[in-house]
Amino acid sequence: MEKQQQVVVVGVGFFEERLLRTITPEWPGLIIDISHERIDQLKQDIPELHFVHGDATSRLTWTALHEDTIRIIIVALRNEVVSLETCRMIRESFSATVPVLVLHDGPWDSAAFQQLGAELIQPVDIALQVIRNRLQRNYSRAINIGLGLGELLEINILAASHLVDRKLKYLRPSRWAVSAIYRKGELIVPTGNSRMRVGDRVVLVGDPKVLENVAGILNRGVPQFPLQYGTDVLVPLHSDHGNLLGEASHWLAHSRATRFHLVPFRRRLTGQLIDQVRSQDHQFHVGDGVELFSELLDTVDEDGLLIMPSGGFGFRSRLAKAFQGARIPFVVSRESHPYEKVLVNLNNGEPAHVLETATEISRLMKVPLAAFYVALPKELRGREGEEALKLRQHVVDDFAGILDMNIPYQVLEGNPVKAGLVFLRSQHNALLVTMANREFRTGLFNRNTAFRLAQRSHLSTLVIPEVDVDA
Repeated sequence: MEKQQQVVVVGVGFFEERLLRTITPEWPGLIIDISHERIDQLKQDIPELHFVHGDATSRLTWTALHEDTIRIIIVALRNEVVSLETCRMIRESFSATVPVLVLHDGPWDSAAFQQLGAELIQPVDIALQVIRNRLQRNYSRAINIGLGLGELLEINILAASHLVDRKLKYLRPSRWAVSAIYRKGELIVPTGNSRMRVGDRVVLVGDPKVLENVAGILNRGVPQFPLQYGTDVLVPLHSDHGNLLGEASHWLAHSRATRFHLVPFRRRLTGQLIDQVRSQDHQFHVGDGVELFSELLDTVDEDGLLIMPSGGFGFRSRLAKAFQGARIPFVVSRESHPYEKVLVNLNNGEPAHVLETATEISRLMKVPLAAFYVALPKELRGREGEEALKLRQHVVDDFAGILDMNIPYQVLEGNPVKAGLVFLRSQHNALLVTMANREFRTGLFNRNTAFRLAQRSHLSTLVIPEVDVDA
């Protein structure tokens, strides 16, 4: 019969003794200690434990044990140098497959322990996290699971939001995902057709900063754009494009972004532009200057929205690069703010994703939302065209029903670019919202509708990056 593996503990204090009392019914425990008195005391208190009297920094102590009998090794010594030497002896005696946890209560050198394959854990941190989770009740982070950086989060959904009651395959989340849903005592392993509902407990996985913001959406049903991507509005500073600050300020005032990330562009700064920056009543920080527009697309984690100039020499090239390489939403600025309406172009492969973002912005800016789609004439549409038309109607109805809001939806016919531009000419003081295509192609027979509208419309245009996520 195969022998059950043991939990090996080096040095036993109050916390470790309580731990052993908890786990010994399931896992046998083995104590290594240099003190005869401590071993004698533990033998009386927890007689089912096994004991080894020896020095944990000596290889002889560890060679007496067999690797296949060890489930995990917990080092609970109070001295950093002794603990590190103990871990070194463990690694010289056993392979890296034997997990080693080191309990400590001070600012120890984590890198030194990580090189030996040992994970540092502070019991006080665990206790503080448990208290925080209890205080927040419907919001808790996983403790010592995965990377331990907060990339796993469990939340009780208490309010309806634009993320709730919709099929997950329509969400196209960026840098986060739903990994489990608990409903009425049952586990649901999510698929593309699963939906989150009010009352569910949901486990999310993703970028810790993004999860904080997604939790806000699910917790309170409050739009959080652009926090799903980052906190900063990225603005290139160039003397020919000083108007960008005005539109960027409108976004700071009417979204959840918190500050400017200003980047000098091609060293074209003037005293007037600097004075304009100083006159802004917003927090900002200044990044390193760039010479090429493509460098602006290498955004940092805090960037959530890019404001880019329109028109002028090289505009088409800049726009094409943004469509191909932007990892965050970007606004093609044409100063059509303050926006009196949000217009959504549904001529893209993910109408639900772009409508989701547009809905958030409409609610944040407290302006009406409307959608439009340009279909081919009925005689040229075919089955695929009819299915695309039905899908968009379903998506619009779905959003309107979930959020209890009126979404005027207009279906046009004709060439998607020409008909779309004709329709947009009659719109003023509006924000156009569309989506970039992952496979960017333009030409006589590859009409990238979103690109053409963003290039030629007179309205400021928000472009949402297409997310590379399997449905």
